[in-house]
Amino acid sequence: MSNLKKDLFVGIDIGANAIKAVVLSRAKGKRLHLLRSVYVPYDNFVEYGDREQSDKLSVLLKKIIRKQPKLKNVGFGVSVSCQSAFVRLLRIPVTAIKKLRQIVLYETQQQVPFPINDVVWDFQICGRDEQELIVLLSAVKKEFILSILKAAKKVGVRIDFIDVSSLSLYNCLQYFFKDLEQTLILDIGAKTTDLIIVNSGSIWTRSLPIGGEYITEAIAKKLNISRKKAEELKKDKGKILMLYYGTKTAKSANMQKIAETITNVLTDLTNEIVKTLNFYNSQHKSDLNIRKILLAGGVSKTENISKFFTETLSIQAETIDYFNFITMHQDVNVEDNEFLGVPLGLGIRGVGRSTVNINLLPQEELRIRDFQKRRPFILIVFICLLLIVINCSMFVFHKYYLSKQYFNALTSKIIEYKHDIEEIKHLESVTKDGDNRIKTMAKVFIRKYETALIVQDIIEAIPSSVWLENLSIDLNVNTVVLTGNCETGLETIGTLQDNLEEKSIFDSADLDILGKAEQGMITFSLTITLNPIKLKYEI
Repeated sequence: MSNLKKDLFVGIDIGANAIKAVVLSRAKGKRLHLLRSVYVPYDNFVEYGDREQSDKLSVLLKKIIRKQPKLKNVGFGVSVSCQSAFVRLLRIPVTAIKKLRQIVLYETQQQVPFPINDVVWDFQICGRDEQELIVLLSAVKKEFILSILKAAKKVGVRIDFIDVSSLSLYNCLQYFFKDLEQTLILDIGAKTTDLIIVNSGSIWTRSLPIGGEYITEAIAKKLNISRKKAEELKKDKGKILMLYYGTKTAKSANMQKIAETITNVLTDLTNEIVKTLNFYNSQHKSDLNIRKILLAGGVSKTENISKFFTETLSIQAETIDYFNFITMHQDVNVEDNEFLGVPLGLGIRGVGRSTVNINLLPQEELRIRDFQKRRPFILIVFICLLLIVINCSMFVFHKYYLSKQYFNALTSKIIEYKHDIEEIKHLESVTKDGDNRIKTMAKVFIRKYETALIVQDIIEAIPSSVWLENLSIDLNVNTVVLTGNCETGLETIGTLQDNLEEKSIFDSADLDILGKAEQGMITFSLTITLNPIKLKYEI
């Protein structure tokens, strides 16, 4: 969309138990400014599916647009939870970079537990060494993505990109902290804890099945109360029992039980984190030496949580306060701090300051949008072509008009010369007849002339004691046959044969004795082959 406002962006995080959104602005040369934050929880912790999440997204979008209609013309980014997505790091040989997309597609087919046509996937190179490329792969079910796009279409907004929550959180923290090398990020959400390891210039993510609802269920079971009541106690009274770290125990028995329950759940989580770090070390070449832990998500607001992880993991942990990095509108609720990481990451990406830019919009949607971006250019090209066609048509019409005038003038001239042409044709016909007669007479004359030359040479070659009885000349086959008598013997006939062959007009003379009388008279026949007669003039 060419009319999108580049200085505003809306980031929306579709979580496991709530949808969070921010409206972010960034003036040139100034810090990011949070104009608005919205938190829409799912009622009664119902296990919502794709359709329900889509409906909730429609409600949230309507709520945002209704209060600020101008946001309909800004960019929107959406993230899905790690629980709904598949995120992996691939190591691919550097030599295969020209076929990178085909190789990643193959790996996606092998690793994603769904048919490839049922998922949307994207990848990005996030690191490399001399031999391998480190490729970040992400995939999510297409049905879920389409439901998000459908919800946005209902409201009349356009989603610019769809990301994974852990990657959006990484973009947020990378922008604020600048250097996250050897950092462990724990996003403790409602259903899961997203673990992000930043090491050697690349990121590695896993989703652990322990979150805020796990704590809520444990409290409800411990105190024998409803989940709703347990959630309220967790938020209002919840803290971690730091019995061994110098903190006084809780004053009441219930608070003691709540603290113990939270501590036990987070201890389980710590054990899972340690297992995951050990697994990471077993799978990667580079040594992992975590320098700090950053805590995000709703559970990160629990009292003493940063101290708990610092003591249990022996690594300095801190809860992120996003308001240290941004300015905010006076109406923004500071209690939303723990939920801002992911939507802020989407907003940071929307204003062009992100590191990871995986986009889970379907390829068909991207092709349509690419065409829409090019549509103004295509329209301009079409108009230019139309003007060219019109100008060419006018030029051709003008040329046609002139040509028609020239044609009419030529037609009149043709009519004038038509009679002369017919007379010329008649004269050509008469001339041709005369030429044919002359050629016929010339051929007859030449044949007679050739015959005369032949007869003359034969006469010159005949000895006095030889006389001819018959002479046959066939110029069509260049042959002369003569028969005669000789009274002085074969020697004289041989002389005749030699004389004939000496003549240039004759090629050869074949002798045939026909008979011999008692008085010595010999009857003979000579078959003479002619050489072509070359005349000075030919017809």
